[in-house]
Amino acid sequence: MKGISEREVFAPSFRQVMQFAEYVVGELPTFWFHSEGTYKGRNQPMAPDEGTPIASALPPELRCHELARAVASSLAWWRERRPHDALLMHGVDVRVVDGAYGAVDHSWLVLFKPDLTEAALLDVYAIGRLPAVQLVCPTAATIPEIRMYRPRGERPDINHELVGALSNHAKRIAAGWSP
Repeated sequence: MKGISEREVFAPSFRQVMQFAEYVVGELPTFWFHSEGTYKGRNQPMAPDEGTPIASALPPELRCHELARAVASSLAWWRERRPHDALLMHGVDVRVVDGAYGAVDHSWLVLFKPDLTEAALLDVYAIGRLPAVQLVCPTAATIPEIRMYRPRGERPDINHELVGALSNHAKRIAAGWSP
C-alpha cells in the first residue's frame, strides 16, 4: 500500500533522494571494522593497496554529524556521474544542517527546490525511531515532529578525516545504486 505521504506529500525527487540514502546507509556497515581495517564490500577483504583504512578512523560510535555529510557528498558524486539516472533528482538542492533534535545534538539534510516551493528534511540517522533514514515533511500537519528539529550553527567538532573516509566508501556503494 502506498500511503498519502508517498502518494501526495513528498515530491518524487525527494523520495528518490531518500531511496539513495537508504541504500547507502544500509550498505555502509559492511565496510566497517575488518580485521585488516579495510573492506571491499559485503565481507570481501581488500588488498592493502586497494582501499582506505577506515577502522582506525572510526570512533566507537558513528555520529550523525559525519554520516549526514558523507551521504550528501556521495549523493553529489553520484548525481554528477549518472546524470541520466539522476534526472528525477534534477533541481533538488541538498544542505547539511547542524542543530538539535529535542535535547540531543543532531545533524540532518534539508532537501529543497531552488524556487523554495517544496522542502523536506532527510534524517539519515534518526534518533529513537526506525527506520534509521526518514523523510520528514515541514508542514503544519507535522508541527509536533518538525519542532523537534532545531537548526544551529555549523559544528566545530566535525571529524573531517572520518567524513572523507566514509564519503569514499559511500561513493563505492553509490556506484552500485540504480533508481
